[in-house]
Amino acid sequence: MKYGILTYHFANNYGAMLQCYALKTAIQNLGHDAIVINYISDKQFDNNSLYRRKQGIKGFVKNILLIPFNSGRKKRKLSFDDFRKKYLGCTQYRINNETDLKKYIEENGFNDMISGSDQVWNPDVFDFDSAFFFPFRVSAKKIGYAVSLGTANDNQLKPYKKWIDDFDIITVREPKSALIINQVTNRKVTSVVDPVLLLSQNSWRTLVPRKKTNKLLCYFVKEEALQDKIKRAKELASKLNLEIVIVNLRITKQNLSEKILYDLNPIEFLTELANAEYVYTDSFHGTVFSLIFERDFTTVISNTEVGDNRKSDVLNMVGLNQRIKNIDNSSDVLENIDYEAINIKMETIRNRSNTLLNSFLTDETNGEDI
Repeated sequence: MKYGILTYHFANNYGAMLQCYALKTAIQNLGHDAIVINYISDKQFDNNSLYRRKQGIKGFVKNILLIPFNSGRKKRKLSFDDFRKKYLGCTQYRINNETDLKKYIEENGFNDMISGSDQVWNPDVFDFDSAFFFPFRVSAKKIGYAVSLGTANDNQLKPYKKWIDDFDIITVREPKSALIINQVTNRKVTSVVDPVLLLSQNSWRTLVPRKKTNKLLCYFVKEEALQDKIKRAKELASKLNLEIVIVNLRITKQNLSEKILYDLNPIEFLTELANAEYVYTDSFHGTVFSLIFERDFTTVISNTEVGDNRKSDVLNMVGLNQRIKNIDNSSDVLENIDYEAINIKMETIRNRSNTLLNSFLTDETNGEDI
């Protein structure tokens, strides 16, 4: 059996890269063959290039401002390319349009095509592409695994109803996404975990060495109130007597005044997080990996952060919603997490999602009303 995966594998972003690795690995662990399709639209390619080519004056100005950081950005790009080559095994040539994608799927005889995970069905993201809906007829079964709509609403999804209806199986990452898809299509869908949670800590530890550190790791993906987040993180690090390390792939004005790591490769990032004494993050995947590696953590949200329930949903799933803090009180010292009970919940959830995934791939369920 041959399975194709279509996802945001091309973004030089830890969450996007590692969820793709996890989904492919999970499918292989279940005894199946999985191939990551190297689909990258022109817009997506430009958005993830070192230099913007098609964003006019705004893109030109960004290119100028990024010149002082070119060395680190080039290092990062090469390291992400190496990770893709070694761990994702993408198809060698790039596909950049829906016509060629359909042709490739038909010519290579895939049994199933999987769209997901990450925000593949979120028209709100800058480089969104309708190809993630497989907007064409093919003989391969269409599966949506842990699809996330992010901040998208039902009205934004309605233009794609025809192709959503064409999916044989749909599962989502957040309950909110399930409700929206139900509103649009009248289909009942189930929620499953993000692919990174399909793998146990022991599986991730095959990539990540253990080492003792005395660090508070900050991992940021959002621009909102970044200066305030850094200030609160420093306060927390001081209270805990920890060395602070800041990771942010996005280059901002804070890079001029703060020591911020923006060139770590995916394994270096995981190593920093897995071995940190404490994690302070505004990221969904930063939160999830904190759970996987049993870290004490604070998940920080800004006053303007609305319509995105991804972090609260995953923490509610394991009973840790109290780890979410608004910026103003995010420097509070929280109780250490007792992971004994949390790990039991995570193992139950992981096993259920792996069982469902295997049933989808072996035609044992239609993915609805589970």
